[in-house]
Amino acid sequence: MIGVKQSNCTRNRCVSRVFSREEMSGALPHAHAREIISNRDIRNNKIIIDKVDWEKVKQLWAKSKPRIETKSKDLSERVLELISHARYRKGKIGQTNFLQNKTCFINAIRRCVQKGVPIEIILPAFTFKFTHSLKTKSLRADMAEASSIAKLHELCDQIKMVYPKGATIYIARDGRLYSDIFGRSQKLADQYGRDLERFVKSMGFEHEIKFLDIKTALEQQPDYRRAYQQAAADVRSVIANPGEKAGEIKALKGSAAANLELGSIPDKILNRIYSLPESKLSADELIAKGSIEGRAEKAMEEYLTRNRAIEILDLYARMRPDAVRGSVHIGDGKLPLQLHRKKTQLFPWMGVGIIDRKGASVRYLSEIQDNPNFVPVYVKGHQQPFYYVERELISNVKK
Repeated sequence: MIGVKQSNCTRNRCVSRVFSREEMSGALPHAHAREIISNRDIRNNKIIIDKVDWEKVKQLWAKSKPRIETKSKDLSERVLELISHARYRKGKIGQTNFLQNKTCFINAIRRCVQKGVPIEIILPAFTFKFTHSLKTKSLRADMAEASSIAKLHELCDQIKMVYPKGATIYIARDGRLYSDIFGRSQKLADQYGRDLERFVKSMGFEHEIKFLDIKTALEQQPDYRRAYQQAAADVRSVIANPGEKAGEIKALKGSAAANLELGSIPDKILNRIYSLPESKLSADELIAKGSIEGRAEKAMEEYLTRNRAIEILDLYARMRPDAVRGSVHIGDGKLPLQLHRKKTQLFPWMGVGIIDRKGASVRYLSEIQDNPNFVPVYVKGHQQPFYYVERELISNVKK
């Protein structure tokens, strides 16, 4: 029921039971949970599990799923109420220009209903892990992505409660499209995509969560070259004369710099470059900073150009004509979806997965790795943690 707070017992039973080793047992002081990690499983301040228990990952959201009551008598409007509900919507309703775009959303939903097929949502997301010493050291998808996929599936479940055909969310993966811009290999983007597909299959979500490849779709368009050339001219014009977009351009350049692969520059120097004024930097650090800014400017321009080409072609509508256009950003004409908790603005691909008393979420590595309240959990054979678990969720069993 909406507005009813879960008990600690319920929450801890949900967030703790995500492991697969049969010998795990114990109890939290205030819960009757079973099959959870005990402190006897901690070795050298880390936990190693044989594999992920995907049924329990699914429960991270399913256990807390509220029953959302819709008000409209019209089926399509009831579906839209669910999709735009505060649990799944990013930002406040006024920020999304929801009322101005409501007719567009309703029409897309109604087309699916009239055809008797699942409601479609197309969501550009899940690029690749933006590795950085402060964000994440992992090149692979982890609990941050797995739990956000589980939340998207929860939305599909909600829709199925009012529309038996349910819904399909098409995740338009853009990793292969942008990997070269930010200095990542296509091989890395492909591996990240395979991880996501494995997560979906392991949780049995293949009918509700599907993947599309933006790079392939874009390059297959017969008018792509023309659209790209027009986009490049449009972007150069805006950069040369930004006007009221000056603040937006500056922010995009800063974002591009933060997302570049900078493995060749030591963390100590990067921290100084980002935290100190130029008057405090050495000659070598100034050169490194200039190099980063030059790369960031080129990356920003190319990123904007490819995005603009997608807009010119109306690519997402071409790919799925009957789909509601979703987004992980708040923008006009798109329905922004929240991939994690309401107040979590960090994207799964920008950090590491965590499990705490509130459930699953994502945080920057720098906030977690030296935090004594969290313990890293590794899947056997992997170099980086699959997630970090709050120490309070680990039962206190005497050795």
